[in-house]
Amino acid sequence: MYDKLLHMDLDTNIIGLPGNSSVSFIAFADDVALIVTGLTTETLEEMTNEAQPELIINDIRVTPKEKLKYLGIELCKKLGYGTHIRGAVVKAGRTASALERILPNVRGARQDKRKILATTVPNQLLYGAPIWADALQFENNVKMILGPQRKIALRIAMAYRTVSTSAVMVVAGTIPVHLMARERQKKYRQIQMLTGHGCFGYYLNKYKIRTSAECVDCHMPVDNVEHTDFECDRWWQERRSLEAIVDCDIGPDSIIGAMLKSRENWRAVKEFVGKILGIKEEEERQTQRGSLA
Repeated sequence: MYDKLLHMDLDTNIIGLPGNSSVSFIAFADDVALIVTGLTTETLEEMTNEAQPELIINDIRVTPKEKLKYLGIELCKKLGYGTHIRGAVVKAGRTASALERILPNVRGARQDKRKILATTVPNQLLYGAPIWADALQFENNVKMILGPQRKIALRIAMAYRTVSTSAVMVVAGTIPVHLMARERQKKYRQIQMLTGHGCFGYYLNKYKIRTSAECVDCHMPVDNVEHTDFECDRWWQERRSLEAIVDCDIGPDSIIGAMLKSRENWRAVKEFVGKILGIKEEEERQTQRGSLA
């Protein structure tokens, strides 16, 4: 079924529309998404309406929904993540309620064991956090996501429900989950450095986002994480500044050791990677927008 679906002719050349646009399928495991792009709102609306598939299985018409789950993240028509946060809160709330029944405030497990069991709640809440963490700028989302964590923190601290959320977090020794989500978002580019999955020519070419793996800055044939961080001439000043702080020559074999020597070194490497990959990502976005102009 996938092969036929991915090779379907979507007839995306609509005559008379201003600007370029595209319609394509993207699939991973058992998830399929229809990706529509357009230079203007009118173009995007027209392309989406034209490309909207009518799916019929065994003579039953499958109608589009206001929201969907893709790779574990709830996406809604409003292009926000409030729906995902609400779903994660409900799921984590059920887990917290189940743990409450086996962790009474009087007697029961010691605090260290309670903390181990309680990690399941923030782990459920934080799935995909680098994607939706920006939604935590709204206070109602913060209050909502703290609900399940507060419930289990009360059991860790063996405290009454009248204790405030801030106080019970301190007593239980847990970091508020909304702060953990924002921290994971900040570490997003460090993860790209460690895995090589990010805005690198080799990676983008592998997934057919670019036609070449070449570095657009120095035109070396392969732009991967090692080339970007340790070889590309464009970033030599940033590398020299980092080496002055960590007091060693940085390379693939030495950068992890340098990061672990001190907090200052960790922050310096984090800022180095964040600056370079942030610039590369923004330039790639501009390039893709320019290709539609």
